[in-house]
Amino acid sequence: MSTERAPIHPIVLVGGKSVRFGRDKLREPLSGPHEWLVDCSVRALREVFGARVTLVGDCHPDVAARGDDHVADRYPAVGPGGGILTALEYTGGDVFVLAGDLPYVTASGVRAVLAAASAHETDATAPLVVLAESNGVHPCFGLYRYAVRGALADRLQIGRGSLYDLVPSTRRLLVPVTAVETTNLNTPD
Repeated sequence: MSTERAPIHPIVLVGGKSVRFGRDKLREPLSGPHEWLVDCSVRALREVFGARVTLVGDCHPDVAARGDDHVADRYPAVGPGGGILTALEYTGGDVFVLAGDLPYVTASGVRAVLAAASAHETDATAPLVVLAESNGVHPCFGLYRYAVRGALADRLQIGRGSLYDLVPSTRRLLVPVTAVETTNLNTPD
């Protein structure tokens, strides 16, 4: 029997409504008319995982086309937890999640989280969730093991969408990354 893990599936969450931004922030041009905000997260994941990034969520068709695959949110209007559960069910395996609104995320931040997760894979109580941390925990920047799927589904069913306490702290690992990498864009300013 092989102890090798199945590949991790890179995911970008794109189902937000951009209410505070006032328009579809994922299509917001950054360093020119051909680069959008969503491209930053896609690029960081492609640098680590290759061209197999799945965008998860209900979004504009032009946004969906920026990824290598797209899946509609099976649990709309419940926040990022619904997108993560959709990704876990769709892939049938572990997922590395980034929000689509991270303009400064880099492959090195993604690699730091993966390296920390890898260092604990053989622990008897290996972390089920490995998240970036800078000025707080960032539940939309990290690794979710497939084993967390049931707990997440149960929470969403009872209307508890928060990801901060999804698993006990003994089964969660926080990885320091730079504050700039976890900055998300919520307003045009």
